[in-house]
Amino acid sequence: MSDAMQVAQQRRAGYQKAIAQKETEIAELKEFIEDLDNFLEFGQSLLGKDPAEAARPVSRPVNPVQQPQQQNAQKAEDDDDWGEEEPQKTSIARVLSTRTG
Repeated sequence: MSDAMQVAQQRRAGYQKAIAQKETEIAELKEFIEDLDNFLEFGQSLLGKDPAEAARPVSRPVNPVQQPQQQNAQKAEDDDDWGEEEPQKTSIARVLSTRTG
């Protein structure tokens, strides 16, 4: 039983050491983030942009053209005659791809 207790104490000490090491790594990474934030703020000020805008995460806009293109592609497959579509909705790429096969 004493062997199991010693093993448990050694593991506990090892875990505490690992936690301390990870906390040190986290502190270093936070310093890196702070340095990068300062760099981004400086860059934004050079570009004449608002630093508060730079702090916001950049989100990719949803491509609003993607859905209509898919619908037009499906409609193009369904249409056998070019005259059925309105002239504004006929894209030159579709016409050329239809002509060349």
